[in-house]
Amino acid sequence: MTLDEAIVALVDEFSLGDFIYNVRENLDLRDFKGNSWDHPRVMRFSDAVVALTVRAKEIKNAAS
Repeated sequence: MTLDEAIVALVDEFSLGDFIYNVRENLDLRDFKGNSWDHPRVMRFSDAVVALTVRAKEIKNAAS
């Protein structure tokens, strides 16, 4: 499997974005004040999913 195939699989077949809930549920919030959705790890995961989703669309458009 190529990296591009892996990106498309993670985004489309495995709904990578849905795993944000797992990231959020596994946070150590003892030293974090604020909404858990704003935690840096949650935000970083969300940003990564957006970047991979954009790339997956580019890959699929290039293949068509």
